[in-house]
Amino acid sequence: MVSAPSGRVLLLLPFGVYRHRGLRILRFLGDVVTDYNTPLVERGLAAEMTTADMAELWSFIRQRLPRVDLIWL
Repeated sequence: MVSAPSGRVLLLLPFGVYRHRGLRILRFLGDVVTDYNTPLVERGLAAEMTTADMAELWSFIRQRLPRVDLIWL
């Protein structure tokens, strides 16, 4: 979850780590149960983000993720 300093939720990334053939794979939760498999983004955040902002945010998120062998988005 990414939130604003006020505490307002801006982004939910429902990730899970799945094991497959010895690999640790970071994927969105739901697998075959749902076809959504995407983050939930607050409308204002989505409208204001630039490509550079997204690259910075993704770098911040990756630093906090558990060690995995593959990120499957």
